[in-house]
Amino acid sequence: MGHVSAIFIKKDRESPRQEITEGEFKENYGLVGDVNSAEGPRQVCLLRKEDRDLVTLDSRNGLCFGRFLETVQIEGIPLETLTKDSWFRIGDAILKVTVIGKKCWPDCEIIHSKSTCALPKAARFMGVLESGIIRVGDEVTAI
Repeated sequence: MGHVSAIFIKKDRESPRQEITEGEFKENYGLVGDVNSAEGPRQVCLLRKEDRDLVTLDSRNGLCFGRFLETVQIEGIPLETLTKDSWFRIGDAILKVTVIGKKCWPDCEIIHSKSTCALPKAARFMGVLESGIIRVGDEVTAI
């Protein structure tokens, strides 16, 4: 199916995020050591590489382009398979899509221009149903 192309961690609010080769994902929490991990529906932020590439190539100054930071980046999975409540085995962990999309910032240049960007539809938030290690290169399989 698809695979993990990158994993990112942000250890505290002041530091930039770091790309890592593997991470421990804890049930009902998220990535261990990540400042954004917590209980609730948004434990892990997932984005397809294809959608991150669209955002990166976009010349407009969208507020989310720098603010929205995925925890796990995948590629080779069609967006339509990442439906709400769908389960995926990623590495040793099992995750469930809990939230589709993200809200736009009202002061975003793109919103004011009445156009769209990829993030509101492409972003996925997931909950960790079963703890495990996820590594770059691991398969992503719908279960």
